[in-house]
Amino acid sequence: MGQLEALCFAQGTDNTLYALAYGYDLSSPSSDNTVAALLKSNASPSSPSALTWQVVSTVRKGDLFTFLDGMWIQCVADPDGAFLVWSYHTYRPGQDKYRPGGFRYDPSLSTPSGTTTKLGKGGWVNVDTPINYSWSSPTSASVLSYLKDGSGKYSFYHAFSGGTTIYFGALNTATIPNMMENSATTWSVKVSSHNVSDGPQ
Repeated sequence: MGQLEALCFAQGTDNTLYALAYGYDLSSPSSDNTVAALLKSNASPSSPSALTWQVVSTVRKGDLFTFLDGMWIQCVADPDGAFLVWSYHTYRPGQDKYRPGGFRYDPSLSTPSGTTTKLGKGGWVNVDTPINYSWSSPTSASVLSYLKDGSGKYSFYHAFSGGTTIYFGALNTATIPNMMENSATTWSVKVSSHNVSDGPQ
């Protein structure tokens, strides 16, 4: 694939990095050979110049939701190697209006052979949001995270601010596409004001 430009990075286990990049699969006979590639670095590099990368998996870019000019893209990786890419400005095929969304890779998923290369294992799936998803501005604080449940399974979450309230989205993987859904959990943020002086008068 030659030189790749990463859209986002996420920390992995064993002091590694994951990255998402777009490239070209020159072995594909199709004229539509643009792919999304999930990359993983070597473990515990001694410096940034010692980083090396390997391709974990690729998927045809046309099968995924797309983002507005690479803006506001976030990503996160859980300890099992699942990877979520997320943006406020996400477009669905055939639609010209954006709303929050993205896609994810999971080593335990299966993707139809016609849409993914034979690199590694796992599969890809788009992540949508309901029309009433509460994240109303890309400039509000926003972070992706993961938590382990009692059975040992990791799940992805999206936390974002709305004035004096922090809202949470929870990823539902039982639907296709997956859905980041509004959670009933909210946190109230106490805001206090302080006078700031210009120094001694």
